[in-house]
Amino acid sequence: MKQERVHPEDTPGRWQIFRRLLIFQYKLLIDAAKDFLLSPLALAAALVDMTRLGPRSEMLFPALMRLGRRAERAINLFGRRQEDDEWTVDRLVDGVETSIRRRYGSSDALKEEQTGPSKSLKPEGDEQ
Repeated sequence: MKQERVHPEDTPGRWQIFRRLLIFQYKLLIDAAKDFLLSPLALAAALVDMTRLGPRSEMLFPALMRLGRRAERAINLFGRRQEDDEWTVDRLVDGVETSIRRRYGSSDALKEEQTGPSKSLKPEGDEQ
């Protein structure tokens, strides 16, 4: 079996993996909060709809289901492709990250993410 060579540019760095992990955990937290809120609301909406029969356009439960679908798209838990005009948590995170980079763009930590550890973090006697 022939093995393919892995090109360094195809391999995400540690910081990229860590960043993706943090974003995924943040999305999981938001998704859990959504589920926690929608569960009792769905029960209440269904009870109201059962006691107050009327046209579908006035029912609460279908409206709640539409809201849930919009929330799922916005959370975008597994990073599906998004429309240009669609708001997602990913866009929020990108905006926050861009603001941080603009404000602290010259910080060593952000440079380190792109270029590797700085000289000051290397052990003494490891000068080159």
